[in-house]
Amino acid sequence: MRGHILLIDPVMTRRIMTSAMLVGEHYTIQAVGSCNSATSALGSDHFDFVICTERPTGGTIEDVATTLTRSSINAKTPMLAISDPECPFPARSAATLCIAAIIPANHIADLLVPWLSNLTRAAADVSEWDAQSHVCQGFGLFDAPATFDARRPSLQRCNVAVVCSDATQGAELVQSLNKFPKTSAHVWDPSRSWKVADPKMMPDVFVLSACSGDDLPAVPKLLTALQSHLSTRKASVVALVKGSQDHSALSIWAADLLDKGIDDVLWGDLDNRALYQRLQHAASKHVQRDQMRKATHGRVAEAIRDPLTGLFNRRYISEFLQHSLSDAETNNEPLSVLLADIDHFKRVNDTYFHAAGDAVIRDVANRLRANLRDSDPLSRFGGEEFLAILRNASFDQAERAAQRIKHAIRSEKFALPDHAAEIQITVSIGVSVFVPEPRTAPAKAPSSDQLIAQADRSLYNAKALGRDRIELARFAA
Repeated sequence: MRGHILLIDPVMTRRIMTSAMLVGEHYTIQAVGSCNSATSALGSDHFDFVICTERPTGGTIEDVATTLTRSSINAKTPMLAISDPECPFPARSAATLCIAAIIPANHIADLLVPWLSNLTRAAADVSEWDAQSHVCQGFGLFDAPATFDARRPSLQRCNVAVVCSDATQGAELVQSLNKFPKTSAHVWDPSRSWKVADPKMMPDVFVLSACSGDDLPAVPKLLTALQSHLSTRKASVVALVKGSQDHSALSIWAADLLDKGIDDVLWGDLDNRALYQRLQHAASKHVQRDQMRKATHGRVAEAIRDPLTGLFNRRYISEFLQHSLSDAETNNEPLSVLLADIDHFKRVNDTYFHAAGDAVIRDVANRLRANLRDSDPLSRFGGEEFLAILRNASFDQAERAAQRIKHAIRSEKFALPDHAAEIQITVSIGVSVFVPEPRTAPAKAPSSDQLIAQADRSLYNAKALGRDRIELARFAA
């Protein structure tokens, strides 16, 4: 089963034909003709989609939309609107943001299933994100995520780029859109450089306007270009068809765009206010996707970072080291691992308590970071233990880096929160260096565990020999 659909259509013959078509596509259907029946169904069963004509018996599509958004079990269910091809789709209906798609009644057979597939893919992305968020929240990795609902957002600032082969019609469309609040529209020339000096000026929504049948083939190509280009692939894209077009060609064209992932396809005598409302809907989808990306990036950062210091955590640095060793082996380059441990750290916690200990760890992390190259990954490897990877660093270079760190920690005392006294802190450092011998074939690098174990033995020796010192070992291939 691909999904459960509520179909609301007062025309019985069309209701039967549409139901039969959807059943053939493996959807389950509950078909009704009136607003009252729709209200009863929405209150008792969950639906994956609602399909509604403009004028169901006993009410309007807006009445159904209101019931839908207030439903405890269907509040997030997307609605597809079937519009009358003989009259313009009213702006009040286009403004109903739970309407995910508008399909002319004479295109149902060709476009309803492609639209359902398009929306299913988009819903799957949101569902997967929600599931991951709840799992992470359950493990206490972060607070409850923001709830995303592209159907009921506040008015979005919308930077609209209009692509139109007819310069006059393009300019008229831009002028009309700029009359609406929070909208900045301009003509976009796809032949120009796609780079924008300020990424904030990149359009949120692209409108690909086809003024004639000759323009139709260019739209899918431009959609593909927008989706593949780094600077535009995050934007929403809307196709707009002006004038009369061949029915069959238009259906094939629109179905192709939906399969390619376009956000909306509009045609017919859609007035400017209705178009503005659909662009607001597209802008809301852009904002939703952007928020999901940022949340995902933040989640990745939380997964690989130590919360106290902001350094990489042990799991990440171990994987990174294995990749770095592979590169060193391929390129026949040296690689060093530096393991630093705070001396007598337990005394700090026992004497000044854990808040002071945390402050010392943060300060040590900052001094370590300041004395390593930007290209040297640094992690908090254990409680008071830190590990750095020095790529392409020879034995002498690794020793100099360790000396800089030891001096930076020892040379300046550490301030403690809620304590007037400053304390002296030292570190012991163990270094393990992989140095390939000159040869024609690449040297066999050690595993990450082997290199870390050798650095740990060097650190143990530094502790045994009195602390506040450096011990190095060469790992010869």
